[in-house]
Amino acid sequence: MAEKRAALGRGLSSLIPNSVGVRPAGVTETDDNSLYSDRDQPRPGVDGSKRSDLLRSRRVGRGDLGIRLGLDRAVSGSAIFSTLGLGQFLRYLDKRQFLTVIDLGAVVGPTVNFFGEEVGVGCRLIVEDLFADVEQAVRQEQQGQVQLLSAMNGRLNHQAGSADGVLCWDVFDYLDLAAAESLARQITRVLKPGGVVFALFGDGNSDEERYTKYAVLDAEHLEHRVYAATRGKVRSWVSRDVHRLFHGLTISETYLLKTGIREMLFRKPWSSGA
Repeated sequence: MAEKRAALGRGLSSLIPNSVGVRPAGVTETDDNSLYSDRDQPRPGVDGSKRSDLLRSRRVGRGDLGIRLGLDRAVSGSAIFSTLGLGQFLRYLDKRQFLTVIDLGAVVGPTVNFFGEEVGVGCRLIVEDLFADVEQAVRQEQQGQVQLLSAMNGRLNHQAGSADGVLCWDVFDYLDLAAAESLARQITRVLKPGGVVFALFGDGNSDEERYTKYAVLDAEHLEHRVYAATRGKVRSWVSRDVHRLFHGLTISETYLLKTGIREMLFRKPWSSGA
């Protein structure tokens, strides 16, 4: 896997503007508006060897990246952000083969390509799109029919201990406590011992009614693509609440970005029978 990712940090100068919004045939996406920047310095790269046709050419250094990207500036209705947690998530999975990763976000072409081409041997990405379930539940809830807890209960219908990793993105920011606890229990159940979770937590409730699709460009950069939601984020997670939420897992890494967003990594203990 190390040799596969030599170009994960390369070619970002060629990415702007030509490759932003590029996606494989058959994948439909809706991109709206742009988001703020979260970092003004990129992180040193994760070594590897190639990155599909979205990332080409040479390595881009710190100074070069700042000039060419405008320090994570918005481009064509989206925004490119630096990420610290994703690279660590990939390193935890580095020595595993025939991986199964569950993505709780929407289908995004570059993310599907990245995990299919750049991560491990025979990596299988299962996209669940819980944001669509949240949206449906919220609309029904407005009519007095269904609550979020009902939508989340039993949602991850996977065999126990079947997933090497789970990408939560910021789905927990849209859930009330009961629904979040239900989802966290399911994530813990489906993880293999030693498995890892990557999650984002915002810095507070938001009046902006939107969800975000996360396009993985390489191990250091995500493209955020926003689209309409019926309501905004409903919960701000303080550290002690996050600890309780994932009480069956160990908090491995926490990165506080300049926007106040926290990237967090959780691992399932090898000895756990959960």
